[in-house]
Amino acid sequence: MSRFAATMGLSVLFSLLFLLLLDNFYHNESYLIFGFWCIALFVLSSIPVVFFFMKIVRSPNKTLFISATVGNMLFKMILAFLMVFVFYKKSAPADGNFILYFLVVYVIFTIFETYMLLRIAEQKPMDNR
Repeated sequence: MSRFAATMGLSVLFSLLFLLLLDNFYHNESYLIFGFWCIALFVLSSIPVVFFFMKIVRSPNKTLFISATVGNMLFKMILAFLMVFVFYKKSAPADGNFILYFLVVYVIFTIFETYMLLRIAEQKPMDNR
């Protein structure tokens, strides 16, 4: 649990730092706010995912963890598309630079989630055949 909190905290911190660095180049407040919303949505979506995987890791169903991973990837892709689509439709940005703010957060949280799922997968009991 403490590893989860520390890793999540680092992910948020790195996301904020990179967003502020990007904002030094583009100086667009709406893009920065979009980046903050991306952080919030990825935090809120990552918490239940990690706890769900912590529960299913010990399942006797050997394919459940893999199936859940694929389902999670699909969910994250849909969430990512919706975040970008909604911002694009509501804000009508003058250029495509807003996507950089999204990508920074997306990549950092993808690394975080991959790291956490690998740590959780290590707890899965091995088949003793």
